[in-house]
Amino acid sequence: HGVNPQLYLGAGVDAEQDANTPSVTSDGDDLAGTDDEDGVLLIPLHSSATSYTLPVTVTNNTGSDAYIYAWIDFDRTTGFDRDEFAGGGAGTPITIPTGTTDGTFNITWDSFPGIAVNTDVYVRIRLTTDLLTDSVTGTVEDPRSYGVATDGEVEDYYLRVDTYDGGDAPDSYDTLYTSNGPSHFHAIANLYIRSATHDNNHDTDGQPTTNADGDDLDGTDDEDADSLTKIPLLGVSDTTYTIGVPLYNATGSDANLYGWIDLNQDGDFADAGEFAALENIINGTNTLSQTAPTTALTWSGISGLTQGSTFVRIRITNDTLTASDWGGIARNGEVEDHQVFIGSFDFGDAPDTGNGVSVNNYRTTFNDDGAYHGLSPNLYLGVSAPDTENDANSPAVLALGDDEDLGGDDEDGAFVGPLHNSVTTYTVPTTVTNNTGSDAYLYAWIDLDRNGRFDRDEFAGGASGTPVTIATGATEAATDIIWNSFPGIANNTDVYVRIRLTSDLLTDSVTGTVEDPRSYGGVSDGEVEDYYLRV
Repeated sequence: HGVNPQLYLGAGVDAEQDANTPSVTSDGDDLAGTDDEDGVLLIPLHSSATSYTLPVTVTNNTGSDAYIYAWIDFDRTTGFDRDEFAGGGAGTPITIPTGTTDGTFNITWDSFPGIAVNTDVYVRIRLTTDLLTDSVTGTVEDPRSYGVATDGEVEDYYLRVDTYDGGDAPDSYDTLYTSNGPSHFHAIANLYIRSATHDNNHDTDGQPTTNADGDDLDGTDDEDADSLTKIPLLGVSDTTYTIGVPLYNATGSDANLYGWIDLNQDGDFADAGEFAALENIINGTNTLSQTAPTTALTWSGISGLTQGSTFVRIRITNDTLTASDWGGIARNGEVEDHQVFIGSFDFGDAPDTGNGVSVNNYRTTFNDDGAYHGLSPNLYLGVSAPDTENDANSPAVLALGDDEDLGGDDEDGAFVGPLHNSVTTYTVPTTVTNNTGSDAYLYAWIDLDRNGRFDRDEFAGGASGTPVTIATGATEAATDIIWNSFPGIANNTDVYVRIRLTSDLLTDSVTGTVEDPRSYGGVSDGEVEDYYLRV
């Protein structure tokens, strides 16, 4: 193409005397002079796709219409055939009117002759004011794909037909493929985070969700960077933050681990200090033999944190990435997105002797998915706001860890009186403050069957019980929690009570003797208190 400063793809075009080092990855023109191969947002081509669209950015200020011509060599015969032209056998070039500056146009293929998984194909995009002659059909090489044009630009791209792994953070973090979201080839499972079980057949696109759990819920849950140790909480006063990431590398080469965290909660990974890297991870690193991660990402120099929730993106690949590569295609590996909570936190103190549940072994510590709350001076149980804990304090038989820690006894929200084995109802008076401006909710359980869980039928009010609504404006207000059924109660036994106050309306999703998910895990605000009780 003759170079014309009024007609180009992307941000501009440089000049060459000949093709620059044609290569397998089609990056010779990218690496020589100015990287002008920027007109196309390259979208992963999933092997199960039935149509394929590439957004292209175009400028035409020539005074005449221009035309986009595009091909993908699906059958890999080293030529761009007529039936590989955008739009298929009947496809025509896209008209770009003069006066277009940085306009976005979609090029679509709706047929895939000869497509095969785990293959390398090439894309050619041409822009010119020449109306090239459409002279052949079918599998004949299209003469419009080669030779000279008077003006404009040509760009070639390498593209992998494969299954892909994508992210699931909200799309402000560039998660959808049309937002240049992250994607990783998955033809060979020899480089991954923790487990080789991937739902790559389901990731025909990124799966953005509010809590970064779209990829967890779609197909197989392969988001397991936190399977050995949970993604840590980030304290508002922390200056460093480390995430242990269990890895498996059997590629035969060193691999690279990259991470981005949105520290200022502005919805992107673009700010200084939000990128971390651990490069040159040796071949043979084996996550499956680990009981704790031996590789980690660390961010340092952190300051100015505020309470809330944010997101982290983790990518493992043999490719070399930079701070701006939270999106885009990687040629192997995996991507995982996770939600991270920033703040000061309150935990319970029911006994927790190890991960999982059993008699006198509850979900209390952070790594056991224990109950925790972001602190708020406007929402708490008792007469004093809770103190700050990084994790549950000495969860033990009498549930006094949070009472006796250095932060003071803040377990003053409820009067847990004697529970006689013959009662038919049981009431716990509580004192509640809510000045948040919104309703808050009081949740409570007694583990009457002593299985180490707070089950749905042990919730206050029984099987049909609902949380107690605490209207905003309540200050040290007296509120009763009442149980009117006692499944599995036995004389001379130790049981535990858990009470949670939060403005979050937690999902009531189970019934009967199933563990109630509202009794564990993190919520945005309020307080949790655990009590020992003798029947």
